Amino acid sequence: WGAFGGLLPDLDILAYPFLDTVGELYVHRGFTHGVLFPFIAAPLLAWLAVRIHGSENAGFKRWVALFFLAILTHPILDALTVYGTGLLEPFSTYRVAWNSIFIIDPAYTVPLFIGLAVAVFSPKTSRRRRLAISIGFALSTLYLAWGLVAKSLVHEPFESAAEAQGIDAVRMMTVPMPLNSILWRAVVEDTEGNYHVAFHSLLDDPARPIPYSRIEGRHSLIEPWHGTRGTEAVRWFSKGWYAVEPSETVPNTYAVYDIRFGRFGFNDGPWVFTFELSRPTPDAPVTLSQRPQGTGDADLGDTFAQLWQRILGN
Repeated sequence: WGAFGGLLPDLDILAYPFLDTVGELYVHRGFTHGVLFPFIAAPLLAWLAVRIHGSENAGFKRWVALFFLAILTHPILDALTVYGTGLLEPFSTYRVAWNSIFIIDPAYTVPLFIGLAVAVFSPKTSRRRRLAISIGFALSTLYLAWGLVAKSLVHEPFESAAEAQGIDAVRMMTVPMPLNSILWRAVVEDTEGNYHVAFHSLLDDPARPIPYSRIEGRHSLIEPWHGTRGTEAVRWFSKGWYAVEPSETVPNTYAVYDIRFGRFGFNDGPWVFTFELSRPTPDAPVTLSQRPQGTGDADLGDTFAQLWQRILGN
């Protein structure tokens, strides 16, 4: 039941067959991830659980507490990632993203898994069940707190490096690289709407410079389409962190890269999130689609080897 409660917010994807790309962007991590949803879903699920199991061992209030915490902790955890989570739904469509942990991080998941495994394979009367769960939960929660600390530690080096390289910054975001919270990536937007990307590990030599590479934003290419449903959706989803590139083969079509998620690998792999805006004729509506995510020609083994070496400060 706890697993079902924790999974419930992500069942919003069951609506995907009835939605286009714009609808999917707005629905996923929307209402089911908002502050109101646990108050609605937890009592209903508690009523169902009591109907199935009775209330001899666990009453209605305990079932409500279980479902409420299982549902609520899901979007809070999601909000720590870069994707963006509708914590304020249905009162606001703003997507909260604190960017302090990667979407998949074994350092967070493994302690919880071990604690659960010990509990499952221990006798019900064993004290180590509660102890294992408590230790796993404490370690995973401490790791979330460490992510926020690490984020604060990398901010100043990134900011100083941008100033030293003469980047006229409008805003900056930092996000951990895959599967860790030691190696971080910074994206700085300048006054001309271009981006500058850099990487920094907490294990780097403090004297080592942090070089930024430049990415042209080219926002003006889709400016005539501003106000259309597809264009506004991708601008909203990316929070304005996007770069545009015209298609070399299809006229009136543009690839839109979500800069927040970066590329597979470092600066030379395919973009993780790529959208396509298209308007075949001046009178046609602007359509938005999402290109399938893929690693392109990247060698995953080599990519992870490079990632590991870079985490270590090499």
